[in-house]
Amino acid sequence: MTGTVQTTISSNVAVVLTAIQAETEAVLRHLVDPGRERVADTWFQTGSFDGWIVAIAEVGSGNTRAARPCCTDRSLGGEDWTVYQGPRS
Repeated sequence: MTGTVQTTISSNVAVVLTAIQAETEAVLRHLVDPGRERVADTWFQTGSFDGWIVAIAEVGSGNTRAARPCCTDRSLGGEDWTVYQGPRS
């Protein structure tokens, strides 16, 4: 379903925002059941890890770019953790 990251397996949800492709790939290597989901205008790659639903978006470097999906795409909803992996500006 477009617009909401679904949590059908677990109530534990983590959103990971990365700056570069290498960071995204490093996270994806640990996930099973890969998928893709669009929330507002941001595409997330999804999967599961140790009972967690994980949604990953490569947003580029800098605090402003990382903050945009968190602040404007509030339809993520229900995440337990949001993590930004990458350099700050």
